[in-house]
Amino acid sequence: MITMIITTLRRASIRQKALNKRPNWNLVPYILIRRFRQPDSRQAALDEEHQMAQYKKKLKGQQGALLKTYLPLETQYERLLIQKMKFGTEILQYLKENSSQDTSLYAAAVKRCSELKCPNLIIRIIEIVESKHIHPDIIFNNTILNHLGKWNKFDLQKHYFQQWFEKQQDQNIDQLLVPTIITFNTMIKGCAKRGDFKQALYYLHLMIDKYNIKPDLITCTSLLSVCANARDIQSAELIWNKMIHDFNIDVDIISIRQC
Repeated sequence: MITMIITTLRRASIRQKALNKRPNWNLVPYILIRRFRQPDSRQAALDEEHQMAQYKKKLKGQQGALLKTYLPLETQYERLLIQKMKFGTEILQYLKENSSQDTSLYAAAVKRCSELKCPNLIIRIIEIVESKHIHPDIIFNNTILNHLGKWNKFDLQKHYFQQWFEKQQDQNIDQLLVPTIITFNTMIKGCAKRGDFKQALYYLHLMIDKYNIKPDLITCTSLLSVCANARDIQSAELIWNKMIHDFNIDVDIISIRQC
C-alpha cells in the first residue's frame, strides 16, 4: 500500500521550493500529537484567530461554489420558491410540472430536500432530470455527490461518480463530464468518514494521473482524516511530508485541526 502511495504522489510532485521558515510545531502532523499552543502570548492568539478565520473563509468559498453561477431572473424566482417549500413531495411535484432545463433549479431542489432531511428524494430528483433528457453539468453533479456524502450514502455517491465520470464511452465528446477538484475532494471526504483508505487512494490516483489535477489543502487534510480513521499512521506521515515538500501547499496547524 505504501508503495502505491509513493508511486501516485511522486507523479504529482512539482519542483521543490525552499520552505519558508516556520515554527517547529508547524511541521508535526496534528494526528500524531495532542493539541497544544505556543507559549501564552496575546499576539500569538491574534495570529491564530486570523489564520482560523482565513481557513474557514476559504472552506466556505469552495462549498459555496457548488451552486454559484449566473442565473436568469426567472430561475432565481423559481429557486426562491423551492427554498420556501416545506415538504419534499411538494418540491418533487413542482419539478415534474416545471418545464425548465436549467440544472441549477434541480441543484437547488437537491439542497432543499437535504435541508428538509429528505435525502432519499435526491434519487427522485435525478430521475426527473433524466426523464426530461436534461444533460447535467458539473455543478449539478457536485451538488448531488456533496449531499449524498452529508447523509453518509456512500454507496450511492460512489455509484453516481462511476456513472458520470467513469462510464462515458458512449457519450459524445461535447457531453463528456470532467470532474473538478471539488468533485474529488467531496469523494475523498466521504472516504474519510468511513476510514476507507484504499478508495481514497484510488480517487487520488485518478485525480492526479488521469485528470492532472493538483491536490490542494482540503484534499490533503481529507486524506489525513482518512488515515486517522483507518489508524494508518505510516501513510499519514507520508502524506504530510508530501504536503510540505512536493505539493507546495501552505500548511498551518489551524488547518489540520479541521480534519
